[in-house]
Amino acid sequence: MLSKSVAFYSQNFCHHFAPMQNKKKIINTPLYHRLLEYVVPHWKTLTLALISMAIMALTVSALPALVLYMFDKIPLNAGLVLTQDFLWVVLAFLIARGTASFISTYTMNTTSNKVCVDLRVAMFNKLLTLPINHYIKMTENDLEHRFITDVNSGSQAIINASTSFVKNTLTVAFLLTWMFYLSGEFTLFTLTILSVLLLVSQLINGYLDRTNNQIINASNDVLEALCQSISKYQTIRVHGGQSQEEKRFRNKAKQMHEFNLQFINIKTLRILLGQIVAIIILTTIGYFLFQQTHHDKITTGEIASLLTAAVMLFSPLNQLLSINSFLLQGRQSLERIFSFLDSESVKHTGSVLIERPSGKLTFDKVSYMSEITDQPVLDNFSFAIKPKQTIALICASEEEKNALTDLLLGITQPTYGRILFDNQNLIKLDLNSLYANIALISHKALLFDDTAATNIAYGAMECTNEAKITSAAYMSNTSEFVRGLTNGLQTKLGSHDVNLTHTQCQHIAIARALLRNPSILIIDETFTSPTTSHTETKRLQDALQTLMKERTTLFISQQPPSLVEIDHVVNISDKKMTPNQLTKSIQSLLRKTQ
Repeated sequence: MLSKSVAFYSQNFCHHFAPMQNKKKIINTPLYHRLLEYVVPHWKTLTLALISMAIMALTVSALPALVLYMFDKIPLNAGLVLTQDFLWVVLAFLIARGTASFISTYTMNTTSNKVCVDLRVAMFNKLLTLPINHYIKMTENDLEHRFITDVNSGSQAIINASTSFVKNTLTVAFLLTWMFYLSGEFTLFTLTILSVLLLVSQLINGYLDRTNNQIINASNDVLEALCQSISKYQTIRVHGGQSQEEKRFRNKAKQMHEFNLQFINIKTLRILLGQIVAIIILTTIGYFLFQQTHHDKITTGEIASLLTAAVMLFSPLNQLLSINSFLLQGRQSLERIFSFLDSESVKHTGSVLIERPSGKLTFDKVSYMSEITDQPVLDNFSFAIKPKQTIALICASEEEKNALTDLLLGITQPTYGRILFDNQNLIKLDLNSLYANIALISHKALLFDDTAATNIAYGAMECTNEAKITSAAYMSNTSEFVRGLTNGLQTKLGSHDVNLTHTQCQHIAIARALLRNPSILIIDETFTSPTTSHTETKRLQDALQTLMKERTTLFISQQPPSLVEIDHVVNISDKKMTPNQLTKSIQSLLRKTQ
């Protein structure tokens, strides 16, 4: 058993240091320091895990002591009671180890899950502050990899590495302490052998690492030669260069073959050396123990205990060496996570506060270049909107519509020109102060996975009392259909059990805007979709007119709205404005809804 263990250790010691393709230094201290910031808040759980792992290491290290007791303290003709007591002690150790193993596994995984939650929340907060071009480029697959796969694999790999490091380090420390207690000379001798073995293994694997890099470079050369031959096949055939290219390719393939052969020879030699070293170690240990026994310096039980401890050292040492593989997996995931967290957020340095603005808006030679296509979306656009006017800004494309909305919300900034909000440059305004005076109704008519009341009193209005929420629901005609829901305003929306029509979602969006009581309305909705009935159309029209009363209203869409009267229609692309524009078709639609 000892021979097999030593041979296994000698061979696998080198194996764990085997080179990997493009292998780099794994330990990245700043990276793990950053992760530590998310781990430290859960120090109580970690402390319990450390105590449990210490108990596990102690119970494992106690096995050589039990071997000593069995050989030296229990005679061959021991009675049944003594044997039973010994078995009870062994059982107690096993139960203690099993309990400690369960606690350590549970606490470490609990910590891992908590760290995952904290990382995902941090990434989510970062996601909400990223520039617009990130949202356009980001796919659902990207989000899954970043928020799910990377966080899970990164945290789990680090937890596995940490568990292995702590548990096996303590086990090695306890075993060496016990061995030193029995025989300091034998322990120092064992450590010397292990140190020499480690040095030899590192030297061999350093050479293997260099050879492996040469193989990688040679493989790349072969691939490059193949690609060149394929891309230049016409020139090669016309000029008769087949034989020349064959010679060049043969030399590169031969070089790769030589490096591969060299690598295999070294690995084979490593196995042979491992077996020789194992034989030398066993012979030396046997001779050493024989000398100790011959001079009555050590008992049979102590020999058995020392050999047991020496054999048990191999497994934790091998596991300590395998930590590098865990750290490599974790490092790659953590690099992607913290790279995302380090992405530059949208910067807005405005600090000017506004109380209750009149609602005057001015576009002063506004130009905006697309961050994706690098083409102008808005070009030298100028227009002044008086307080309490209703304006339809007609856009030629979805990109133009989104850009204009983002500019008005301060999410992006004009490439040239400026937007004035009550004669104040929008860039200089405090965003929270700006948003307190703006309401947005999107064509997506989003519902959040919460109650109808919370959907109305969303975000900054979440502390609004129920009376105001009920009033907003009534004024927006939301209460007309909310009464029919199971729990009224407390019915949870967004679930599969509650399906609202698009028109009903529009009513909730209007109620949300009414509750904010803004000076300016930005409506990214045409309100031209035919509704299911004349009654629903009339309710939506009344709700819109109630919302727009005494407020500056901007309809940003690709066609004019049909349910409300517009003061001016402005075509963004050709910069033409038509005052008091109400076409016959729109008037016809209005008459139908009355």
